[in-house]
Amino acid sequence: MVKITIKALVLALLLLLGSKIYVALMMYQSLSAFKEAHKDRFLLTYEWISSDLNGTLSIENIELTPYVLKRTFFIERLDISFDNYLSMLTSLMDVLDGNIDSLESVTMPAIKTELKGRNFQQWLAEDYSTFWFRPFGIYGCGSQSNLSAAQYEAMGIKDFRIALSLDLSGSKSLQDEVSLSVDLHEMGRFQLIVQMADNGFKRAVSQGDVSGLSIETLKFNHQEAGFFRRLNVLCNAMENKDRDVFSLLAASAWERAMHQQGLMVNQALVNVYREYLRRGGEITLELSADAPFQVSTYKTLLDKELVDFFNARLWLNGLSVSNPQVYLDSQIIFPPPPEPVISTPKVKAPAWVPGYRIIPLDGLEKYIGHKVRVTMHDKKSYEGQLNEVTEYNLDLSQNLPGGRVNYPLMLKDIETIEVWLNTPP
Repeated sequence: MVKITIKALVLALLLLLGSKIYVALMMYQSLSAFKEAHKDRFLLTYEWISSDLNGTLSIENIELTPYVLKRTFFIERLDISFDNYLSMLTSLMDVLDGNIDSLESVTMPAIKTELKGRNFQQWLAEDYSTFWFRPFGIYGCGSQSNLSAAQYEAMGIKDFRIALSLDLSGSKSLQDEVSLSVDLHEMGRFQLIVQMADNGFKRAVSQGDVSGLSIETLKFNHQEAGFFRRLNVLCNAMENKDRDVFSLLAASAWERAMHQQGLMVNQALVNVYREYLRRGGEITLELSADAPFQVSTYKTLLDKELVDFFNARLWLNGLSVSNPQVYLDSQIIFPPPPEPVISTPKVKAPAWVPGYRIIPLDGLEKYIGHKVRVTMHDKKSYEGQLNEVTEYNLDLSQNLPGGRVNYPLMLKDIETIEVWLNTPP
C-alpha cells in the first residue's frame, strides 16, 4: 500500500512538473513568434517564465522598448491569471490565439521607465489625433502644454512608475464587468469600471473589433496624489502665480481649449476643474444611460447634452456637483467639407510678336528714345524717334538720306500714337 501511494505521489509530481514545463514551453514559443512578428516595432526581452497552482502564469524581468516611444519600460513581473490551474492548462492555447474567455486578470505591479523619450499622449497626438488628449493637457502654466523631463525632475519626479491591473473576474454572466486600475504614484491613480452586455469585452478582444461593444454603466475615479501642488510650484517659479490664481487661469484656459474643439462645458464644470487643481483630492464620475450605448453609434452623441443623455453624476471630494453640462458641437468636431474650388482652364497667352502697339497720349515720357508712329486727325502719318514731350506737343525726328528732320507735332492734332515694342511693356 505504501509503495502504491509513493508511486502515485511520484506520478503526480511528474505530471505536475510536466504540465509546468508544457506551460513554460508554450509561452516561450508564443513569445518567440510574437517577437519575430514585431521585431521592426519594438525590442522585447525577459528572464523567466513560471506558473503556480493557483492558475497564474508569470513572466519576470521584462524589458520592452517600443521604437516609436524612444524609451525602455522595465516590467518587474507580468501575471496572467486564470480561474484555476486546470483552466490554465486547458485554455492557454486559446488565450494565446486571442480568445480570453477563461482569463481572470492581467497584472503588472511594477513598471518603471525613464523620463526621457516620447510619452503615450505625445505619440498618439502626433501620429493620430489630439482630440481625446486635449482635455488632459497642462493649462495655466504659460505656453506650456506638456512637461519636459527636466521639468518633471524639478517637480521631484525622477522616473515614471506605474502599477497596472486589468480585472476580468466580473465577466461571469451575460454582463461583462471590466475593471482597469492604474497607479501612477506621484501623478495620482485612477480606476475605470465598465459594464458591458453579453460578454462584449471578451468578444471584442477575440475578434479584434471594439465597434460592437455595448456599454451599460461606467464609473471613473481619480485620486490626486500631490501632483497639482507640484505643478503649481513649478508654474509659480516661471509665472509667479499662487495656487488660487494658477487654478483660476488654468480653468479659464481649459474652458477655451474645450470650446475650440467642440466640447462645450458649462460654468459648473469649469468650477470643478478649478477646485480640483486648487484643492486636489478625489473626483468620481458615473454614467448609466437608459439603454446600452453602442460604441459604433458614437456619432449620435453629436449635438447632444451628454450629462442628461448618460444620466451622469459627478462628485468632487465626496460632494455632488450640481448641474454639470457637456455639449458636443458637430460643426466644430466634424466641420463641413470646404466648397469645391472650380478651376478654370488656363488659356495659354499667345507668344509675343515685336511690332507697333497703340499707347495712350498721357505717359508718353517713358517712351522717349523709342521708335514711334504718329497718325494725325488729317490722316497724315509720321514715323521716327520720340525725342521730347511737353505739355502741348512732342518732338519727333526722322533720319532721311539728306540728313535728320525734326517734326514738332501738337498733341491736340494727334489721333493715335504707336510705339515699337520688342518685349511686353
